[in-house]
Amino acid sequence: MTLSINLLSSKVFAVSSSADIFETDKFVDLITLSSFIDYNDGINKDYGTNKDVVDEFKLACQKFAQSNVKTAYREFNKLIHSHDNNDFLYFNLAYEFAQMGLFSLAQNCIVQIDDRQIWVNQIENLKNCYFPCVTMSLDEEIYLAELYSDINYNNYSEESLDELSKNPKLLKKLDYANYIMALAYYKNNNYSKALTYINKAIGFDNSNLHYLSFKAQILSDDKKYKESLNIVNELLDKNLTLIKFNDNLNQLKEFNLAKSTRNKYNSMYYLANYHFLKNDSQKAIRELSYLVTKKKKYYKAYTLMGLMHFKMGNIEKAKENLERSYLINKKYVPTLVGLGHVFYMIRDYSKATIFYKNAIKQDKKCYQGYLGLSVIALENKDIQNASNYIQEASNIKSQHYIVNYIYSKIDKDREEQYLKSALSLNPMFIKGWLNLARLKFDSNLPELAQDYLYPIKLISPDNEEYKHFINTLNENKNVNRI
Repeated sequence: MTLSINLLSSKVFAVSSSADIFETDKFVDLITLSSFIDYNDGINKDYGTNKDVVDEFKLACQKFAQSNVKTAYREFNKLIHSHDNNDFLYFNLAYEFAQMGLFSLAQNCIVQIDDRQIWVNQIENLKNCYFPCVTMSLDEEIYLAELYSDINYNNYSEESLDELSKNPKLLKKLDYANYIMALAYYKNNNYSKALTYINKAIGFDNSNLHYLSFKAQILSDDKKYKESLNIVNELLDKNLTLIKFNDNLNQLKEFNLAKSTRNKYNSMYYLANYHFLKNDSQKAIRELSYLVTKKKKYYKAYTLMGLMHFKMGNIEKAKENLERSYLINKKYVPTLVGLGHVFYMIRDYSKATIFYKNAIKQDKKCYQGYLGLSVIALENKDIQNASNYIQEASNIKSQHYIVNYIYSKIDKDREEQYLKSALSLNPMFIKGWLNLARLKFDSNLPELAQDYLYPIKLISPDNEEYKHFINTLNENKNVNRI
């Protein structure tokens, strides 16, 4: 079995526009999918690669998955130090190593990251989620990583349990050793024992969010859905910026809701949310289509179908479904915000404004409505209203990357500061990197511009603005060709 490679995936670490869309009865956040920002950037799946680094990483991962951890460790370490890597890539590597239990390698990557203004938020989140309470020696780290590999990739959970049981001092000393014990019992479907050991790990460090999320997964698999849901909701309230971590939590939340509700229609609705969050849009839409044939006035299903189509770029189908929902319930905020986005996309700013304002009328804390109004004001070059609206959004949700991005469009004196703040919350934000690169290029700093374009090479190499910018840079004799 090969190791699943997440490096450079759009779901590695950043909060994207889809991170909190489908939490039941919460508001949609789709403003970043508008033409103002170019929604195609967010759904491009053909990622470019720095072939030297990524190919070497994948080869080392294969060794890790075969429990040849010492060799993999040496190759990973060489990879960190033998390439002139970019901050973006260093963080991706740190994230991967932390999930493997190779925390010393993750830390080695972190210390290589230069621009702390952009990355400090991500680094703190990564450490809070994955780093153990008790620091291990290198031998202990390798030993436990070998067990992790055996359990996850080689189906040796029984053997790993026997092996680790012979090391009671390690279990007494290390929180991470108890996590590995819990993982082995979990893979062996012994949920009671798995809970015992994950609770021991949490006893060392109740702030390790990965341990808590794993406990929620164990409880869910043990059919204790409400207990699991309580933990998931507490974790989601922390507003972390690691999208893969959040995606898993949101999936688990919808699954728990689907299994715990007694209403079969609500269960179908939550299950559709679950499928969509697992990137199975067609299955989700089939579930919702069946739901509305059985319960024709289930407006939330129409809204959700509309938002799914919007996310996939099917604006007409999005409009059709959202309008169906609106005919049934004219006060449902996700419908109003969704229609605001749809009419914005087709450049009917007058109707978009009406729907955004209606959403705010229904809920004064609807920051998405204010974001939409601020974007429309910018389109109309109405800087004063754009500033007023974004201030309202900031009062509600200051730690939102689009809030910071719009401020960068308004306050040119602090444009770089706001762009870096936006990227600190969402390093997958294409427009943020492009605009930061332009700032440096216009300041006659083409090498820095090149550095800021590097993440786009990995995320969305077919982006037209990026390709045009690259051509411009390649014509500059003072920089290396990208």
